[in-house]
Order: sequence, then C-alpha cells, then structure tokens
Amino acid sequence: MTRIWPRITVPMLLALALSGCAAQLDLVPADAPGNSAPAHAAAAPHNGVLRVMTLNAAHSRGTGFHQMLQDGDTARANLSTIASVVHREAPDLLALQEIDGPSFWSGGFDHAGYLSEQTGLAAYLRAENQKAAGLRYGTALMSRHQLADGEGFSFPARGVWPAKGFVVSTMRTASSEHPPVMVISLHLDPLRPKMRHTQLRMLAEYLDGKTGPTIVMGDFNCDWDEATCLPWFTDRMQLQAHNPDAPGPATFRFGDKRIDWVLVSPHFRFNDYRVLEDEMSDHRAVVAELHWNQSFLPAGNVVADGKEDPPARQVLSR
Repeated sequence: MTRIWPRITVPMLLALALSGCAAQLDLVPADAPGNSAPAHAAAAPHNGVLRVMTLNAAHSRGTGFHQMLQDGDTARANLSTIASVVHREAPDLLALQEIDGPSFWSGGFDHAGYLSEQTGLAAYLRAENQKAAGLRYGTALMSRHQLADGEGFSFPARGVWPAKGFVVSTMRTASSEHPPVMVISLHLDPLRPKMRHTQLRMLAEYLDGKTGPTIVMGDFNCDWDEATCLPWFTDRMQLQAHNPDAPGPATFRFGDKRIDWVLVSPHFRFNDYRVLEDEMSDHRAVVAELHWNQSFLPAGNVVADGKEDPPARQVLSR
C-alpha cells in the first residue's frame, strides 16, 4: 500500500528550519555542476509568434496542503497534470517557480527534469535558489528552442525567510529574421513590499545596459497597485504588461490578486493573454502570445557572429 504521509523526523524538521537560514549569494552567478545542455529541441514551425507560459509549480503539491504530506508518486502525478496543460497550450517558453530539484519533502527527484521529459521541452535549466539541509528548489526555464548562457541568481536571504531569485538565459529561435531573446523566470518575496522593491532594484541593476528583446515572467507576489513593484520596474526597464490596470482573473487562488505576470520589451506586442482555470497549484498559469514588433527589429536578417554560445547548463546551484 502506498504511504501518503511520510514519517516526519527530527532531521526533517531541522531541515525546514534551516532552509530559510542559509546564506545566499548577492546576485553572483551560482556554481554549476558539470551537466551540459540537452540537444536542441525540435522547433515548431516558425510563424513570427512566440507563445510563453509561467506557473508557480508549488513544489508539485498540486492543490494539496503541503508537499511533505504527499509521496513521490503524488508529486509525479501532479507534474503529469502540469505536463498535460503544457501539451495543450504548446508554449515555446515555459517559466517555473518553486520547482524542486531532489528534495526530501517532494519525492527526492528532479522535478524540472521529469517535466522536461513529459512535455518534450528538451532545452531546460533550473536554478537552485534554495539549497540547504536536503532541500533544493528555485526557478526554471524550459523551451522548444535553444537556451544558452544560463545563469542562476539568489537574492540575499535574511533570518528565516526562504531565498528567492531568478534564472536567466538566452533563447534563440529557428528564424534568422529575429535576434536572440533574454528570458527570465523570477520569484519575489511573498510578504514584504520593501524587500520586493529591493529585489527588483537588484534585477534592474543586472539588466542595466541590456537593450535586446527581453521577456521577464514569474511570481512577482504583487499586483499593479503596489507602486514600488511592477509600475516602478516596468517604467525603469521600459517593459510592458498586458492591460495592467484592467481588472482581470486572479492568478493566486487565496485572494483576488493578480500576482503572476508576463513582462516584455518593446520588441514584442501582446496578441493574446490568458489566465488558465486549470488547478495545477495554488497559482494559476498565465499564457501570452507575442508578436514581434517589426519597428524594433534590426534591418535585414540576423547574422550569427561566428562564435558559439556556451550551453545553458541544466542545473545551477549556489
């Protein structure tokens, strides 16, 4: 008989306490194990459109109370539910937050690797923004296109607050007409507006001077009414959100809040934007269809510089 409730031991409880106390790097690229990127995924037929999707996967607990109250089989079943929605929506790029590496509280396997196999999004990388006492989790990117130059960053953690952070990569589509795109999966602090602003300032400093096509997606843990969060960041970085002031479907199940966002540079225009009703976690996924804004593209075809991009590594850890 499958045991659903794992035996909670003293080391497990200690791990939970330590998971928020580990020292974090201050926007320094994380150390990476020697895993190379997978072969390029087969690209979908190019039609000048990019479809992107973001989801806080909540440690693959689905709508359950906590991942420690489930076993690995349940985590896999919940990931398979996510995979079925990804198959249906067919994104070119998927951003994930609260996605686990091998962790004692969620089955002890690589959730990003499992989901990559289930969805066919073979190009992927994940950042272990939290890595302590048997816990490894953070942010991830998956794509049907090439991902290169992968880096993971953790924001400074203080006290018992779990670390948040982001993973960034360069996505190259199959079209020679379009330049590479900087893509970011981001997770901000859930409770403290001042800390969210600090984290966004750090991300803005990282992005400063980068002027190419950019897509930032993730769990911002704030709605548009928080002036020092999204309005500040989009104005500072010249990014755009889809109808930010309009009332829209909540993306967090516990409260009427739109806290999961897709932000894009002027190189793109929103053609479609939806919040999915599928119950995959305590967050709802956001799917956006983006068209290239021709007025912001370079004249003529994009020609490679002859240099090979370093591959995006699958696992980025502190």
